Amino acid sequence: MKHLLLITNGFPPNAGTESGRAARFAKYLPEHGWQPHVICSDWTTENCSRHDPNYGSPAVQQSVVGRVPPPRDLTRVSGLVNRWAKIARLLHGYRNPREWTDAVKSLLPDVLNRHQIDAVWATFPFRAPLHIADFIHQRWQIPWIADFRDVFEQGTPRPFHWWERSNEIRTVASASRIVTVSPALADVLADRHRRPVDCLPNGFDAADFERVPAASLPGFTILYAGCVHPPGSRVRTSPRVLFQAIDRLIANRVLLRDDVRLLFYGVTKSKLQPHLTGCQCEDRVECIEWIPRQEMYAAEKGATLLLLLGSDKMKGIMTAKVFEYLATGRPILAIPSDGDCIDALLEQTGVGLSASSVEEVANAVETSYRGWKTEGQFTIAGHADVIARYSCRGQTGSLANLLNSIVSTSHPTVVRVGDGRTAA
Repeated sequence: MKHLLLITNGFPPNAGTESGRAARFAKYLPEHGWQPHVICSDWTTENCSRHDPNYGSPAVQQSVVGRVPPPRDLTRVSGLVNRWAKIARLLHGYRNPREWTDAVKSLLPDVLNRHQIDAVWATFPFRAPLHIADFIHQRWQIPWIADFRDVFEQGTPRPFHWWERSNEIRTVASASRIVTVSPALADVLADRHRRPVDCLPNGFDAADFERVPAASLPGFTILYAGCVHPPGSRVRTSPRVLFQAIDRLIANRVLLRDDVRLLFYGVTKSKLQPHLTGCQCEDRVECIEWIPRQEMYAAEKGATLLLLLGSDKMKGIMTAKVFEYLATGRPILAIPSDGDCIDALLEQTGVGLSASSVEEVANAVETSYRGWKTEGQFTIAGHADVIARYSCRGQTGSLANLLNSIVSTSHPTVVRVGDGRTAA
Protein backbone atom coordinates (compact mmCIF):
# COMPACT_ATOMS: atom_id res chain seq x y z
CA MET A 1 0.00 0.00 0.00
CA LYS A 2 1.35 3.41 -1.01
CA HIS A 3 0.70 6.49 1.11
CA LEU A 4 -0.80 9.79 -0.03
CA LEU A 5 -0.85 13.03 1.95
CA LEU A 6 -3.92 15.13 1.10
CA ILE A 7 -3.76 18.81 2.02
CA THR A 8 -7.09 20.61 2.05
CA ASN A 9 -8.91 23.30 3.96
CA GLY A 10 -12.34 21.65 3.74
CA PHE A 11 -12.95 18.13 5.01
CA PRO A 12 -15.66 16.39 7.07
CA PRO A 13 -17.33 17.28 9.36
CA ASN A 14 -17.43 20.45 7.25
CA ALA A 15 -20.20 19.55 4.79
CA GLY A 16 -19.50 22.45 2.43
CA THR A 17 -18.82 21.90 -1.24
CA GLU A 18 -15.05 22.21 -0.88
CA SER A 19 -14.95 19.16 1.38
CA GLY A 20 -16.57 16.72 -1.01
CA ARG A 21 -13.79 16.08 -3.53
CA ALA A 22 -11.14 15.33 -0.90
CA ALA A 23 -13.56 13.22 1.17
CA ARG A 24 -14.60 11.08 -1.80
CA PHE A 25 -11.00 10.45 -2.80
CA ALA A 26 -10.05 9.58 0.79
CA LYS A 27 -12.91 7.08 0.95
CA TYR A 28 -12.02 5.09 -2.16
CA LEU A 29 -8.24 5.42 -2.49
CA PRO A 30 -7.56 2.29 -0.37
CA GLU A 31 -9.43 0.24 -2.99
CA HIS A 32 -6.78 1.34 -5.47
CA GLY A 33 -3.71 0.70 -3.35
CA TRP A 34 -3.31 4.11 -1.73
CA GLN A 35 -3.73 4.91 1.96
CA PRO A 36 -4.89 8.51 2.50
CA HIS A 37 -3.50 10.74 5.25
CA VAL A 38 -5.25 14.11 5.51
CA ILE A 39 -4.18 17.45 6.94
CA CYS A 40 -7.10 19.88 7.07
CA SER A 41 -8.75 22.58 9.13
CA ASP A 42 -10.29 21.72 12.48
CA TRP A 43 -14.01 22.29 11.90
CA THR A 44 -16.39 22.56 14.87
CA THR A 45 -19.93 23.75 15.51
CA GLU A 46 -18.45 27.07 16.61
CA ASN A 47 -16.49 27.86 13.44
CA CYS A 48 -18.46 26.03 10.73
CA SER A 49 -22.02 26.91 9.71
CA ARG A 50 -22.19 23.66 7.70
CA HIS A 51 -20.95 21.35 10.43
CA ASP A 52 -22.42 17.87 9.94
CA PRO A 53 -21.12 15.12 12.27
CA ASN A 54 -22.68 12.46 10.02
CA TYR A 55 -20.88 13.62 6.88
CA GLY A 56 -18.01 11.35 5.94
CA SER A 57 -17.69 7.70 6.91
CA PRO A 58 -15.71 6.73 10.03
CA ALA A 59 -12.85 5.58 7.77
CA VAL A 60 -12.79 8.97 6.05
CA GLN A 61 -12.71 10.85 9.34
CA GLN A 62 -10.03 8.50 10.69
CA SER A 63 -7.79 9.30 7.73
CA VAL A 64 -7.10 12.73 9.24
CA VAL A 65 -3.58 12.89 10.69
CA GLY A 66 -3.53 16.59 11.49
CA ARG A 67 -5.93 19.46 12.02
CA VAL A 68 -5.16 23.18 12.32
CA PRO A 69 -7.38 26.18 13.17
CA PRO A 70 -9.37 27.30 10.11
CA PRO A 71 -8.28 30.49 8.37
CA ARG A 72 -9.94 33.64 9.66
CA ASP A 73 -12.89 34.76 7.53
CA LEU A 74 -11.98 38.21 6.21
CA THR A 75 -14.93 38.55 3.86
CA ARG A 76 -17.31 40.12 6.36
CA VAL A 77 -15.00 42.35 8.37
CA SER A 78 -14.16 46.03 8.17
CA GLY A 79 -11.86 48.53 9.81
CA LEU A 80 -8.27 49.49 9.21
CA VAL A 81 -6.75 46.46 10.95
CA ASN A 82 -8.79 43.96 8.99
CA ARG A 83 -8.23 45.81 5.72
CA TRP A 84 -4.51 45.55 6.37
CA ALA A 85 -4.97 41.81 7.05
CA LYS A 86 -6.56 41.45 3.61
CA ILE A 87 -3.69 43.33 1.99
CA ALA A 88 -1.16 41.21 3.88
CA ARG A 89 -2.81 38.04 2.59
CA LEU A 90 -2.53 39.33 -0.96
CA LEU A 91 1.13 40.23 -0.54
CA HIS A 92 1.96 36.84 0.96
CA GLY A 93 0.81 35.18 -2.25
CA TYR A 94 0.09 31.47 -2.02
CA ARG A 95 1.57 31.36 1.46
CA ASN A 96 -1.50 33.19 2.71
CA PRO A 97 -2.94 32.98 5.24
CA ARG A 98 0.41 32.72 7.05
CA GLU A 99 -1.13 31.47 10.27
CA TRP A 100 -2.63 28.48 8.43
CA THR A 101 0.47 27.56 6.44
CA ASP A 102 2.73 27.94 9.48
CA ALA A 103 0.43 25.69 11.52
CA VAL A 104 0.44 23.01 8.82
CA LYS A 105 4.22 23.20 8.42
CA SER A 106 4.61 22.65 12.15
CA LEU A 107 2.80 19.30 11.76
CA LEU A 108 4.89 18.01 8.87
CA PRO A 109 7.92 16.62 10.78
CA ASP A 110 5.72 14.35 12.89
CA VAL A 111 3.39 13.35 10.01
CA LEU A 112 6.27 12.53 7.65
CA ASN A 113 8.10 10.56 10.33
CA ARG A 114 5.03 8.46 11.18
CA HIS A 115 3.93 7.82 7.60
CA GLN A 116 6.22 7.09 4.67
CA ILE A 117 4.51 9.44 2.24
CA ASP A 118 4.91 8.56 -1.44
CA ALA A 119 3.03 11.51 -2.94
CA VAL A 120 1.08 14.64 -2.03
CA TRP A 121 -2.25 15.94 -3.35
CA ALA A 122 -3.20 19.58 -2.75
CA THR A 123 -6.40 21.27 -3.85
CA PHE A 124 -7.25 24.82 -4.99
CA PRO A 125 -9.09 27.36 -4.81
CA PHE A 126 -7.82 27.68 -1.24
CA ARG A 127 -4.29 28.61 -2.23
CA ALA A 128 -2.26 27.60 0.82
CA PRO A 129 -2.37 23.80 0.17
CA LEU A 130 -0.49 24.35 -3.09
CA HIS A 131 2.18 26.30 -1.23
CA ILE A 132 2.48 23.52 1.37
CA ALA A 133 2.82 20.83 -1.32
CA ASP A 134 5.51 22.86 -3.09
CA PHE A 135 7.30 23.33 0.25
CA ILE A 136 7.23 19.57 0.89
CA HIS A 137 8.61 18.86 -2.57
CA GLN A 138 11.39 21.41 -2.29
CA ARG A 139 12.48 20.10 1.10
CA TRP A 140 11.86 16.34 0.84
CA GLN A 141 11.56 15.74 -2.96
CA ILE A 142 8.13 14.10 -2.64
CA PRO A 143 6.16 14.33 -5.92
CA TRP A 144 2.78 16.06 -5.85
CA ILE A 145 -0.40 16.74 -7.79
CA ALA A 146 -1.90 20.22 -8.02
CA ASP A 147 -5.70 19.85 -8.09
CA PHE A 148 -7.72 22.82 -9.39
CA ARG A 149 -11.45 22.73 -8.69
CA ASP A 150 -11.61 26.32 -9.99
CA VAL A 151 -9.24 28.83 -11.55
CA PHE A 152 -8.43 32.21 -10.05
CA GLU A 153 -10.20 34.06 -12.90
CA GLN A 154 -13.50 32.92 -11.38
CA GLY A 155 -13.13 35.03 -8.26
CA THR A 156 -10.17 37.39 -8.47
CA PRO A 157 -10.71 40.97 -9.68
CA ARG A 158 -9.04 41.54 -13.04
CA PRO A 159 -6.47 44.10 -11.78
CA PHE A 160 -4.94 41.35 -9.61
CA HIS A 161 -4.77 38.67 -12.29
CA TRP A 162 -1.07 39.34 -13.01
CA TRP A 163 -0.23 38.78 -9.33
CA GLU A 164 -2.27 35.58 -9.11
CA ARG A 165 -0.74 34.31 -12.34
CA SER A 166 2.84 34.88 -11.20
CA ASN A 167 2.20 33.27 -7.81
CA GLU A 168 0.47 30.27 -9.33
CA ILE A 169 3.12 29.65 -11.97
CA ARG A 170 5.91 29.86 -9.40
CA THR A 171 4.15 27.59 -6.91
CA VAL A 172 2.91 24.91 -9.29
CA ALA A 173 6.17 24.63 -11.26
CA SER A 174 7.30 21.79 -8.97
CA ALA A 175 4.08 19.75 -9.33
CA SER A 176 4.42 16.45 -11.17
CA ARG A 177 0.89 16.69 -12.59
CA ILE A 178 -1.84 19.33 -12.79
CA VAL A 179 -5.46 18.20 -12.60
CA THR A 180 -8.74 20.08 -13.03
CA VAL A 181 -12.45 19.36 -13.39
CA SER A 182 -13.40 20.31 -16.98
CA PRO A 183 -11.81 20.43 -20.45
CA ALA A 184 -12.12 24.22 -20.74
CA LEU A 185 -10.37 24.80 -17.41
CA ALA A 186 -7.72 22.31 -18.49
CA ASP A 187 -7.12 24.49 -21.56
CA VAL A 188 -6.79 27.62 -19.37
CA LEU A 189 -4.26 25.94 -17.09
CA ALA A 190 -2.34 24.28 -19.93
CA ASP A 191 -1.92 27.66 -21.61
CA ARG A 192 -0.79 29.25 -18.34
CA HIS A 193 1.70 26.54 -17.32
CA ARG A 194 2.82 25.45 -20.81
CA ARG A 195 2.29 21.79 -20.04
CA PRO A 196 -0.45 19.13 -20.35
CA VAL A 197 -3.23 19.21 -17.78
CA ASP A 198 -5.34 16.19 -16.82
CA CYS A 199 -9.13 16.43 -16.55
CA LEU A 200 -10.76 14.59 -13.65
CA PRO A 201 -14.35 15.83 -13.13
CA ASN A 202 -16.10 15.84 -9.81
CA GLY A 203 -18.25 12.76 -9.35
CA PHE A 204 -20.91 11.39 -7.05
CA ASP A 205 -20.85 8.69 -4.42
CA ALA A 206 -23.77 6.36 -5.14
CA ALA A 207 -23.54 4.99 -1.60
CA ASP A 208 -24.61 8.39 -0.26
CA PHE A 209 -27.95 8.09 -2.04
CA GLU A 210 -28.80 4.39 -2.06
CA ARG A 211 -30.20 4.26 1.47
CA VAL A 212 -31.81 7.70 1.44
CA PRO A 213 -35.56 7.64 0.69
CA ALA A 214 -37.01 10.46 -1.36
CA ALA A 215 -38.63 13.17 0.72
CA SER A 216 -42.35 13.68 0.25
CA LEU A 217 -42.52 17.21 -1.12
CA PRO A 218 -46.04 18.41 -1.85
CA GLY A 219 -46.74 20.34 -5.03
CA PHE A 220 -44.86 20.92 -8.26
CA THR A 221 -41.42 21.48 -6.75
CA ILE A 222 -38.43 23.07 -8.45
CA LEU A 223 -35.43 22.73 -6.15
CA TYR A 224 -32.10 24.54 -6.23
CA ALA A 225 -29.20 23.65 -3.93
CA GLY A 226 -26.13 25.84 -3.72
CA CYS A 227 -25.10 29.46 -3.50
CA VAL A 228 -26.53 32.39 -5.45
CA HIS A 229 -24.17 35.06 -6.74
CA PRO A 230 -25.04 38.75 -7.13
CA PRO A 231 -26.69 39.77 -10.43
CA GLY A 232 -24.14 40.09 -13.22
CA SER A 233 -21.79 37.38 -11.92
CA ARG A 234 -19.54 35.80 -14.54
CA VAL A 235 -19.51 32.39 -12.88
CA ARG A 236 -23.12 31.90 -11.77
CA THR A 237 -26.14 33.21 -13.66
CA SER A 238 -29.17 34.78 -12.00
CA PRO A 239 -32.27 32.66 -11.30
CA ARG A 240 -34.35 35.67 -12.39
CA VAL A 241 -35.13 34.13 -15.78
CA LEU A 242 -36.81 31.23 -13.95
CA PHE A 243 -38.93 33.62 -11.87
CA GLN A 244 -39.96 35.47 -15.02
CA ALA A 245 -40.91 32.20 -16.71
CA ILE A 246 -42.99 31.15 -13.70
CA ASP A 247 -44.73 34.55 -13.72
CA ARG A 248 -45.59 34.11 -17.40
CA LEU A 249 -46.93 30.58 -16.97
CA ILE A 250 -49.08 31.58 -14.00
CA ALA A 251 -50.38 34.67 -15.81
CA ASN A 252 -51.26 32.51 -18.84
CA ARG A 253 -52.98 30.00 -16.52
CA VAL A 254 -50.66 27.21 -17.59
CA LEU A 255 -49.53 26.78 -13.97
CA LEU A 256 -51.79 26.95 -10.95
CA ARG A 257 -50.11 29.31 -8.50
CA ASP A 258 -50.90 27.12 -5.50
CA ASP A 259 -49.28 24.10 -7.15
CA VAL A 260 -45.87 25.74 -7.47
CA ARG A 261 -43.05 25.59 -4.90
CA LEU A 262 -39.61 27.05 -5.59
CA LEU A 263 -37.18 25.73 -2.97
CA PHE A 264 -33.74 27.31 -2.58
CA TYR A 265 -31.42 25.42 -0.24
CA GLY A 266 -28.24 27.07 0.97
CA VAL A 267 -29.58 30.53 0.16
CA THR A 268 -30.87 33.31 2.39
CA LYS A 269 -33.84 35.40 1.30
CA SER A 270 -31.69 38.53 1.46
CA LYS A 271 -29.23 37.02 -1.05
CA LEU A 272 -32.08 36.00 -3.34
CA GLN A 273 -34.02 39.27 -3.10
CA PRO A 274 -32.09 41.21 -5.81
CA HIS A 275 -33.06 38.48 -8.29
CA LEU A 276 -36.73 38.55 -7.25
CA THR A 277 -37.36 42.29 -7.54
CA GLY A 278 -40.49 42.92 -9.57
CA CYS A 279 -41.41 39.22 -9.88
CA GLN A 280 -44.91 38.15 -8.91
CA CYS A 281 -43.99 34.61 -7.85
CA GLU A 282 -42.06 35.70 -4.77
CA ASP A 283 -44.70 34.16 -2.51
CA ARG A 284 -43.93 30.74 -4.07
CA VAL A 285 -40.23 30.96 -3.07
CA GLU A 286 -38.91 29.28 0.08
CA CYS A 287 -35.32 29.71 1.28
CA ILE A 288 -33.72 27.12 3.57
CA GLU A 289 -30.28 28.30 4.62
CA TRP A 290 -28.82 24.90 5.41
CA ILE A 291 -29.76 21.33 6.28
CA PRO A 292 -27.54 18.23 6.82
CA ARG A 293 -26.38 16.37 3.73
CA GLN A 294 -28.65 13.33 4.14
CA GLU A 295 -31.72 15.57 4.39
CA MET A 296 -30.52 17.48 1.33
CA TYR A 297 -30.18 14.28 -0.69
CA ALA A 298 -33.70 13.21 0.34
CA ALA A 299 -35.13 16.58 -0.73
CA GLU A 300 -33.34 16.41 -4.10
CA LYS A 301 -34.69 12.90 -4.72
CA GLY A 302 -38.22 14.10 -3.93
CA ALA A 303 -38.22 17.21 -6.12
CA THR A 304 -40.03 17.40 -9.44
CA LEU A 305 -37.25 19.29 -11.16
CA LEU A 306 -33.69 20.18 -10.09
CA LEU A 307 -32.42 23.63 -11.03
CA LEU A 308 -28.77 24.14 -11.95
CA LEU A 309 -27.40 27.66 -12.33
CA GLY A 310 -24.33 27.83 -14.55
CA SER A 311 -22.60 30.40 -16.75
CA ASP A 312 -22.49 31.36 -20.40
CA LYS A 313 -19.85 34.04 -19.73
CA MET A 314 -17.02 31.73 -18.76
CA LYS A 315 -16.25 28.26 -20.09
CA GLY A 316 -15.49 25.26 -17.93
CA ILE A 317 -17.79 25.94 -14.96
CA MET A 318 -18.55 22.34 -14.01
CA THR A 319 -20.01 22.49 -10.51
CA ALA A 320 -19.88 19.56 -8.11
CA LYS A 321 -23.63 20.00 -7.65
CA VAL A 322 -24.47 18.71 -11.13
CA PHE A 323 -22.99 15.31 -10.25
CA GLU A 324 -24.92 15.19 -7.00
CA TYR A 325 -28.03 15.85 -9.08
CA LEU A 326 -27.06 12.99 -11.44
CA ALA A 327 -27.12 10.57 -8.52
CA THR A 328 -30.70 11.44 -7.56
CA GLY A 329 -32.27 10.26 -10.80
CA ARG A 330 -34.36 13.44 -11.03
CA PRO A 331 -34.60 15.63 -14.17
CA ILE A 332 -32.27 18.64 -14.35
CA LEU A 333 -33.02 22.07 -15.78
CA ALA A 334 -29.77 23.99 -16.38
CA ILE A 335 -29.87 27.75 -16.83
CA PRO A 336 -28.36 29.02 -19.09
CA SER A 337 -27.24 26.89 -22.00
CA ASP A 338 -23.47 27.18 -21.67
CA GLY A 339 -22.46 25.75 -25.05
CA ASP A 340 -19.82 23.84 -23.13
CA CYS A 341 -19.42 21.18 -20.45
CA ILE A 342 -22.88 21.29 -18.83
CA ASP A 343 -24.70 21.09 -22.16
CA ALA A 344 -22.47 18.17 -23.16
CA LEU A 345 -22.99 16.37 -19.85
CA LEU A 346 -26.79 16.66 -20.03
CA GLU A 347 -26.79 15.43 -23.62
CA GLN A 348 -24.52 12.48 -22.83
CA THR A 349 -26.44 11.38 -19.75
CA GLY A 350 -29.94 12.20 -20.98
CA VAL A 351 -30.98 13.54 -17.59
CA GLY A 352 -32.21 16.98 -18.53
CA LEU A 353 -31.86 20.03 -20.71
CA SER A 354 -30.57 23.56 -20.67
CA ALA A 355 -32.39 26.79 -21.49
CA SER A 356 -31.45 30.45 -21.60
CA SER A 357 -34.38 32.69 -22.55
CA VAL A 358 -37.59 33.18 -20.61
CA GLU A 359 -39.47 31.41 -23.39
CA GLU A 360 -37.11 28.40 -23.37
CA VAL A 361 -37.30 28.10 -19.59
CA ALA A 362 -41.10 28.46 -19.64
CA ASN A 363 -41.38 25.67 -22.24
CA ALA A 364 -39.19 23.36 -20.14
CA VAL A 365 -41.15 24.09 -16.95
CA GLU A 366 -44.48 23.61 -18.74
CA THR A 367 -43.40 20.19 -20.02
CA SER A 368 -42.39 19.15 -16.51
CA TYR A 369 -45.59 20.50 -15.03
CA ARG A 370 -47.83 18.65 -17.49
CA GLY A 371 -45.97 15.41 -16.73
CA TRP A 372 -46.41 16.03 -13.01
CA LYS A 373 -50.13 16.75 -13.41
CA THR A 374 -50.82 13.62 -15.45
CA GLU A 375 -48.42 11.11 -13.89
CA GLY A 376 -48.05 12.45 -10.35
CA GLN A 377 -44.31 12.91 -10.97
CA PHE A 378 -42.30 14.04 -13.97
CA THR A 379 -39.63 11.53 -14.98
CA ILE A 380 -36.98 11.37 -17.65
CA ALA A 381 -35.03 8.34 -18.83
CA GLY A 382 -31.29 8.83 -18.39
CA HIS A 383 -28.49 6.68 -19.73
CA ALA A 384 -27.43 4.64 -16.70
CA ASP A 385 -24.20 3.40 -18.26
CA VAL A 386 -23.03 6.94 -19.01
CA ILE A 387 -24.08 8.25 -15.60
CA ALA A 388 -22.10 5.44 -13.95
CA ARG A 389 -18.89 6.81 -15.50
CA TYR A 390 -19.11 9.71 -13.07
CA SER A 391 -19.10 7.54 -9.97
CA CYS A 392 -16.38 8.82 -7.64
CA ARG A 393 -15.25 5.23 -7.13
CA GLY A 394 -14.15 5.14 -10.75
CA GLN A 395 -12.85 8.71 -10.63
CA THR A 396 -10.65 7.75 -7.69
CA GLY A 397 -9.21 4.93 -9.78
CA SER A 398 -8.17 7.53 -12.36
CA LEU A 399 -6.51 9.58 -9.62
CA ALA A 400 -4.68 6.47 -8.39
CA ASN A 401 -3.36 5.89 -11.92
CA LEU A 402 -1.99 9.43 -11.98
CA LEU A 403 -0.40 8.91 -8.58
CA ASN A 404 1.19 5.65 -9.71
CA SER A 405 2.63 7.43 -12.73
CA ILE A 406 4.31 10.19 -10.72
CA VAL A 407 5.73 7.76 -8.17
CA SER A 408 7.13 5.45 -10.85
CA THR A 409 8.96 8.36 -12.50
CA SER A 410 10.34 9.75 -9.23
CA HIS A 411 13.33 8.54 -7.27
CA PRO A 412 12.16 6.72 -4.14
CA THR A 413 12.95 8.56 -0.94
CA VAL A 414 12.98 7.69 2.71
CA VAL A 415 12.05 10.74 4.72
CA ARG A 416 13.96 11.46 7.93
CA VAL A 417 12.69 14.76 9.20
CA GLY A 418 14.53 15.04 12.48
CA ASP A 419 17.61 16.64 10.95
CA GLY A 420 15.71 18.47 8.20
CA ARG A 421 17.24 16.38 5.44
CA THR A 422 16.16 13.62 3.08
CA ALA A 423 18.11 10.39 2.88
CA ALA A 424 17.82 8.42 -0.34
